[in-house]
Amino acid sequence: MHTDHLEQLTQNYNFFNITFNSKSTSQKTRRKSRICCFTSYTYNKESVLVSGSSDGFIEIWNLSKFDKPIFTLYNNSCIEVLLVINLNSDEVIISGSNDNTIKIWTPPKFGPLINLTDNTSGYAYSIYTIISYRLENEDEDCLVSGSIDGDIKIWKTSIKNKVHITLKDHASYVYSLMKMNYKKETVLVSGSKDGTIKIWNPAKYLKPIITLNDECGISIRSLCIFNFNDEEVIVSGGRVIKLWNPNVSTNSILTLNDESTDLVFNYKFNNIEVIISKSRGYISIWNPNKTLKPLLKLEQSNINILSCLILNDEDVLVTGSNEGEIKIFK
Repeated sequence: MHTDHLEQLTQNYNFFNITFNSKSTSQKTRRKSRICCFTSYTYNKESVLVSGSSDGFIEIWNLSKFDKPIFTLYNNSCIEVLLVINLNSDEVIISGSNDNTIKIWTPPKFGPLINLTDNTSGYAYSIYTIISYRLENEDEDCLVSGSIDGDIKIWKTSIKNKVHITLKDHASYVYSLMKMNYKKETVLVSGSKDGTIKIWNPAKYLKPIITLNDECGISIRSLCIFNFNDEEVIVSGGRVIKLWNPNVSTNSILTLNDESTDLVFNYKFNNIEVIISKSRGYISIWNPNKTLKPLLKLEQSNINILSCLILNDEDVLVTGSNEGEIKIFK
């Protein structure tokens, strides 16, 4: 697909918006709450949207009947991150929240199947990011979390309330985690408020094997992988978008100027890979293999976008805002 074809495809998005009001358990009234995160899930054999909000609600939505959620879970604390993994051959929802807990949910069961928490610090802190990761020579996936205390914790779901491995090297919040192939091994990559990206092989070392840093102090809010000039590179979001190649340099190799970007992820339109970035009031679509300017900006006036997701099977873009509004581009 050429750049003009991609622009035409994305400009054909028609959007409608729904204001999401979750129930208050104390007053039993409807009020707005921040939409902090999304994930996709299979519920009753259908692909559905899952949202997490600041008042602790996890809500499951059918996009064809979007007037109200079809199922609701309650966490009692702000939901910071959601993901879906296969656990023992079943698809489950993982939530991380600002009360220092990771919970595993299996709707239509209302309560969590598993509750993971680390009480050794003596205080509660926000868990900002979670991924699944398999350590070398292990036969099960672990959960890896990054949080406000700067630690990266590796959990085994079979061992409750005990951290399997703790990685310490960041000086501030760990906002983002991902995995990538580096020197023929699957490694962890972390991004932090301290402005660094660190690559880890926790099965062998408890310290990072390499640290990427431009020494400009820009917080790393999110990470993704992108194929740039036929080579896999790291993309970071945090005020600006930067591309990094740890095989070449510990400094960034390219900067895309996008004001206040705090979320980046990759996506393929008809097998053409692009970068999707989220800023406060708009979503941008990039292909740095073609141009250093965004191919398209989807603006949302007077809305502070907190989260976004593309549902892969439908090419549907979903955004959630600080004002409690969910918008769908389809």
